[in-house]
Amino acid sequence: MSKYESSPLFSKTCSIDGCEKKTRDYRKVCRMHNARKTRNGGYDKAKWFVADGDSDLERTLNKFVEDENGCWNWTGHCGDGGYPLYRFKDGSSRVHRWLYEKLRGGIERRLTIDHLCRNIKCINPGHMEPVTMRENLMRGNGPSAINARKTHCKRGHPFSGSNLYVGPNGYRNCRKCNALRVRASRNGVSVH
Repeated sequence: MSKYESSPLFSKTCSIDGCEKKTRDYRKVCRMHNARKTRNGGYDKAKWFVADGDSDLERTLNKFVEDENGCWNWTGHCGDGGYPLYRFKDGSSRVHRWLYEKLRGGIERRLTIDHLCRNIKCINPGHMEPVTMRENLMRGNGPSAINARKTHCKRGHPFSGSNLYVGPNGYRNCRKCNALRVRASRNGVSVH
């Protein structure tokens, strides 16, 4: 029993059959089963698919459900980022990458797989393309990609021609807005 389970807050036992661990008054399950529910969506241990060679290709093709978009949604274990995982004897690998290499051929070391369908549980090789990490990030919806796609500043000035200034840090700046900020600071006024 851990030091936490010996505290007076832990007075009930876990409601899962066969588990004798203590749980908090307001929870029905122990910390371990609560973590499994969060990670796996259920109280059972994660079902790892252990790959060992070409014979696994057939088994892999039975571990997905196809949806109306043509995505092959993986039904096995997914890692912390939500990507489907294989477990090998010496570690784990992402299923979509492994299947792409089996069906389409190798991927250069410097390239990563881009899900063109934007569904990270999809393992359909037809929905994937090997690209550089930069290109993959720029195709996404993260802050870097959103800012890179901007053609105008927040006041509507274009990020082009003589109005564009690229600083030493690589950030794009609007010269007109910068001039407004300088004038305002000289007059003791704040510009947003």
